[in-house]
Amino acid sequence: IDVYAGGEVNMNSNILSPGLSFSRPYFYEGGPSRGNSTAEKAFSLVTQEADAQFTDLVYWVVMAIIDAEENGITQMTSNEMPLVSLFGTGLKRLLRDAIIAVGNYDEMYR
Repeated sequence: IDVYAGGEVNMNSNILSPGLSFSRPYFYEGGPSRGNSTAEKAFSLVTQEADAQFTDLVYWVVMAIIDAEENGITQMTSNEMPLVSLFGTGLKRLLRDAIIAVGNYDEMYR
């Protein structure tokens, strides 16, 4: 498995799952807001620990898709996504290309 979405994060996640890397949580259950440390459960993306750059790539693409929905950016308006240099200047269109390919979070499920 390259990416597992929905890995439950808790204090023991990294200890009990050697070789796996947990992203910052992208969803909180039972808490009033994102980033709430008192949430009952937090879920993150899980990738192999050996490839940190791939882990970062997965995280940023997923966050871009969620951000696009929150800001009303669709496949048709993907040029509104910022140009970024997260992975070098050769991949400046990374976020735009992700939205062109699959749309924002809502569009993916239509």
